[in-house]
Amino acid sequence: MRKPFLLLFCLTAPAWANQLDPVLVNDQPEHNTLSVSPEVRRSELFVESRSVGVLDVESIEDGHVANQEDLFKRTPGVWVANQNGGDDVFLSIRGSGLSTTSFGRGIVSYQDGVPLSRLDNGTTNQLIDPLSYRYVEVYRGASALTLGASALGGAINYVSETGRTAPGIRLRTELGDYGWRANRITLGGKKGNMDGYLSLSQSDYRGYRDHSSQYNKRASGNFGVLFDNGIENRTYFSSDDAQLELPGSIRRDRLEDDSQEAGAFNKSFDTDRNWRAIRLANRTLIPLAGDQQLVASVFYNRTNLDHLPTPFVGIIDNSSESIGGAVDYRKHWSKGHTLLAGLRYSYGHDDNTRFQHAQNGKQKGNQFLDDVFRVKQVEAYAEQQWQVSDRWRVALGAQWVESERSLDDLQASVPPLCSNCPFFPQPSGEAVDDSYTVDMGGFSPKLGLSFTPLAGQTLFVQVAQSIGMPSGSELGAQPVPGLRLDQQEATTIELGWRGVGDVLDWDMVLYHANVEDELLNIEVNDVTALFNSPTDTIHQGLEAGITWRLPGKENVALQTIYNWSDFTFDDDPIYGDSQLPGIPEHTIFTALQWRPSAQVLVEPNLRYVSGYPLTYTNSGGRYWETAGYSVWGLRLSREFNNGLKVYFDGRNLGDKVYASTGSISTAPALASPFNPNPVASVTPGIGRSLYVGAEYRL
Repeated sequence: MRKPFLLLFCLTAPAWANQLDPVLVNDQPEHNTLSVSPEVRRSELFVESRSVGVLDVESIEDGHVANQEDLFKRTPGVWVANQNGGDDVFLSIRGSGLSTTSFGRGIVSYQDGVPLSRLDNGTTNQLIDPLSYRYVEVYRGASALTLGASALGGAINYVSETGRTAPGIRLRTELGDYGWRANRITLGGKKGNMDGYLSLSQSDYRGYRDHSSQYNKRASGNFGVLFDNGIENRTYFSSDDAQLELPGSIRRDRLEDDSQEAGAFNKSFDTDRNWRAIRLANRTLIPLAGDQQLVASVFYNRTNLDHLPTPFVGIIDNSSESIGGAVDYRKHWSKGHTLLAGLRYSYGHDDNTRFQHAQNGKQKGNQFLDDVFRVKQVEAYAEQQWQVSDRWRVALGAQWVESERSLDDLQASVPPLCSNCPFFPQPSGEAVDDSYTVDMGGFSPKLGLSFTPLAGQTLFVQVAQSIGMPSGSELGAQPVPGLRLDQQEATTIELGWRGVGDVLDWDMVLYHANVEDELLNIEVNDVTALFNSPTDTIHQGLEAGITWRLPGKENVALQTIYNWSDFTFDDDPIYGDSQLPGIPEHTIFTALQWRPSAQVLVEPNLRYVSGYPLTYTNSGGRYWETAGYSVWGLRLSREFNNGLKVYFDGRNLGDKVYASTGSISTAPALASPFNPNPVASVTPGIGRSLYVGAEYRL
């Protein structure tokens, strides 16, 4: 039996800590607005018992920012891997979503506090536009109750710019290796009690690998009105057209020979993933007497997915819509107590169709799947925080969710192979009605305690439960008849310490999660597919972010992010205590920032990733695991007094060949006449890449 992780963290006041009076909670925080600044949001979250980070997007604008890897590699607790050089990334927090590398299961996404994720699970990472946001809140684990979320990975809230926070015109252009081109214009302003903001962007990328080009067009913005009585209303909109070729994975033993090649099927059948999305949302803040407020929100999301052929799956042509609304009540007391209570209702449906593929994957053959998935979901959540003394703060909260998920199978029969369709690799099916209706959900409580030992420091402990549900497509699949997926549940305890000082800022969290029924691609009854793990799994680790400033030299700072991720089975009868595959145990990102003047930045940086297994048995040797690697880069920027800024960003300057992600297997495959030398499949990382850009503010 694997011994539980002992959360023992001996904390003493270091020599460099300022011996100041205890921190007092701000009696009147600037919370009565829909557009809270990142500085105010940091100060509000600093004293709370939750693992959370606030990333100011402006801090990374002096370089290449194209996807979520550029956004989150400087964030503790987050593993993010760019898979093809474009927008396709694998994003995981504390080991969430190990069975999928594209849709972020176990992480709930919001934009300005309004759901951005699919209602059944996951987020379309390809549609995230990092530079259109002001800052990003990353709630790790069960810390996202303030947004009404409960998930193993946590939640991410993308906070938009407005006409009040980003007035004027901003022009940005960038060129880079492998045909990278990006252009952006933003406009913001206010007049009287009204303001508006608009962001328009376009990017092209030929791709580092064969068959990995992408093309994006994006538009987003918002319009706000602040009335004399303090009521604020803001309408948000976005439109995305994202087209991405998929080069697929290659054999592990081919990685060092030709990391730029595409998978044979992907190239010959023109495999790609094309999204079109529209999003509308509205929020209204109503201040009430006694430092109270109501925030009402509504949203509408629509996406279309055109996914040209996947082996044995066919051409996917899906559309989805979701609508919902929520009401949040907040109250602040003069002594520092706070109360949040909310209720959210959402409804969504997916129209799913699949077809055989003809003409090298570019033409639809006979339709073999037609179904409609529906989800109705109610979430109620509340959290009370008491400032019981100048130093102690207690938090008690809970979320209750009820989710009804149903599928109507409309495909009455299995069609024959179309006349111009190749025999292999076509999808197959059976004339079986896969309709279902299931109810999922439950109650997820949280208890937290925080302590202020010195000014600028917070110690906290939190115990919480979370729920993770399978997606609609996953629920519909029954590789073993009668064995339908269930939700996974986790209990997490975490202990954290954060602080700010003259020369050192730090944020460190130890966590231990016991996960029941984790959704994993494992073998059950001689069938390998997505199942609930029959035994518990353990997710534990350390998340650390440290910034050290050279004493007497405020223009020199060393930033280091370290993640230790120890994810294992717990005495499984087949896998024992093996490491869960697909995520490195150790990652480090460090950057040395030197500002010889306020307008110049010089930043060498380094990223280290340890190797990790690609099988649940952790066996098979070097070709069934990834190798650890280090890549280093250099970021330079110069601002001028006329509003012009130029920058250079060099990535992987040593041109290191490495695997960004890998395909997971239960165990090393056995040799066969069709594959006499089986090895794992991996997605290569991007080679040496140089980018130059300019930004001009009017």
